[in-house]
Amino acid sequence: MSTLRIYLFYKTDAWLSTDSRELVYIGEDFVDACTQLVTHKRITEEDVKQLMNFRQTQCNNRGWEWIVDEQRVNAFAE
Repeated sequence: MSTLRIYLFYKTDAWLSTDSRELVYIGEDFVDACTQLVTHKRITEEDVKQLMNFRQTQCNNRGWEWIVDEQRVNAFAE
């Protein structure tokens, strides 16, 4: 059984609080998902860099942030 990784992209408030998370996109390929968000949700290249490095954006002075959660499908918990 192969393990599939999916990426859940959320828009959150500036404090990245769990209660504010709004699921925006689910993708199987991280880079492709970022490309889709740049095209359709107008995230910036700086946002993409931060998502790739930290899995969240920070300090962008716009009142909201992005966060990505990686999940494994078809896998047992470790």
